[in-house]
Amino acid sequence: MNVSKFVFTVLLALAGMGICPSLGEPLDGEAFIESLREHNRNSTQLEFNEQLRKAISQDESGDLIITISLDPEINSALFYNLDVIPVKFLLIVIARWLEEDNQ
Repeated sequence: MNVSKFVFTVLLALAGMGICPSLGEPLDGEAFIESLREHNRNSTQLEFNEQLRKAISQDESGDLIITISLDPEINSALFYNLDVIPVKFLLIVIARWLEEDNQ
């Protein structure tokens, strides 16, 4: 119970700082996300890994990282590339994992 309060508080604080995208906002890199889903289905993530690492490390707005973290089908891609996630979005990713585990 305390973990969910913590996660909610963190997400609320981050949303107030403008880091979380609004729900109705169109996603940047939608084609990239679909490509990631396709590689996940075909088990070819290693071939795609270098492009993914580059895209994650250059995601200054956090839209791509947050979109991937919200998708249960592909959010494991962030786990394997945790070292390239910008520090300011790392807490969001970890909070989403904790929230998913808690549910």
